Amino acid sequence: MRYPFLLIFVFAFLLLPQVFAADGAVSSKKLVDGGIPLPRETSYQERGAGVGLAVGGLFPSGEKCKNLFQWQGTGEFYYWPNISAGADIRMYGGNIDKEYAMIFQRYHVYGRYHVLMSPNWSVYVNPSFGFESTDLSKIRDDSNDNSFGLDEESQSEITGCDDEYSLDGFSTGMEIGSGWVFLPDWGTFSALGLDYSSAGVGQLSFYLGLSFNIRNHWNYLKEDFLGSWISLEFIAHHYFTDEKTSWGEAILLAFVLNI
Repeated sequence: MRYPFLLIFVFAFLLLPQVFAADGAVSSKKLVDGGIPLPRETSYQERGAGVGLAVGGLFPSGEKCKNLFQWQGTGEFYYWPNISAGADIRMYGGNIDKEYAMIFQRYHVYGRYHVLMSPNWSVYVNPSFGFESTDLSKIRDDSNDNSFGLDEESQSEITGCDDEYSLDGFSTGMEIGSGWVFLPDWGTFSALGLDYSSAGVGQLSFYLGLSFNIRNHWNYLKEDFLGSWISLEFIAHHYFTDEKTSWGEAILLAFVLNI
């Protein structure tokens, strides 16, 4: 595995804040002001609603596949302090080689069960259900194409990144994650997720992120919003249909706002 340390990090991350909170150092579980940042443009707030938007780049797992532009957004509502639900959309696309362009779309709904371990540390479990679709379009005509619209050279190039458009149809998933505010202005988060689609493709994903609390530095946000974070998020993903050493990555800049 290209990132074996990530699996270890995710589980260590869930336990690390408890080390700092040992020996009764935390006597109350009242949520820290501003909430706790979480993966996929969300934050833990116990109430209200939140929206998030992220943009960045996708570096696919295929050796011959070009880098793609990615953006995603999330909307979430808290029904009870420990239960929230929401919907998210993810899109990425661009020219995957010299002849073909791709647009991938992912629409998911999810529910989350949150546990506030200390005022500045929360964990959650997150089942999801959704739909994925991929549009592969030709950007240059070629009379030598085969029956699938690909000449031999293009077929070879696209085969190197076909994992990135292999998720089609309905899918279900499960994710566990955690967020931790380790300084008044700074928080971090991590998660491990597994998705499986009706196309018979499984995807394992790791999330790591660092967040800055801009609410602490803007009185307007303090007065009218529960939380506001800017996050840098790193995602590593692996498709079960691919070789075990092949991973794709994405780096996103995200903005989260809770009311």
